Amino acid sequence: MKIVRAKVSDIPGIIKLNSSNAKCMELSSWVTDENILRYNYVNNDWAIYYVIKHNNQIIAGLALDLSESYIEILVVDKKWQKKGIGTLLIEHAIKRLREEFAPYIKVGSYDKFKAIPFYEKLGFNKSDRQFDGFEYWTELTKDLT
Repeated sequence: MKIVRAKVSDIPGIIKLNSSNAKCMELSSWVTDENILRYNYVNNDWAIYYVIKHNNQIIAGLALDLSESYIEILVVDKKWQKKGIGTLLIEHAIKRLREEFAPYIKVGSYDKFKAIPFYEKLGFNKSDRQFDGFEYWTELTKDLT
């Protein structure tokens, strides 16, 4: 599967993908706001939204903040989960950050999403855990040096 940088024409597909997974992810409004996606992830050089398409439909995406070495979002269409697509996107993000000589990569997840074992399997280690008043948020880091 080919990973490409999202274009402005991909924004409706990104919004559709993010919205369809919102129930399980409790996404912030920024991941479904066209202007925020356009200016923060499509038309700049410090944060990038990567997508994977199948039959011209976006089936997975990853928002990577290069300035913070942080995965802002990883989303895979439910029909395409458990097929290695999330791993491909993470590996792509790691490769991109290594090109920037980043010493680490970070990602965070609410515990209820049960994504932490997925990230740990890819070599991430728990680096911080916080309670936001409602639920626990865990940040994970992977050394890239």
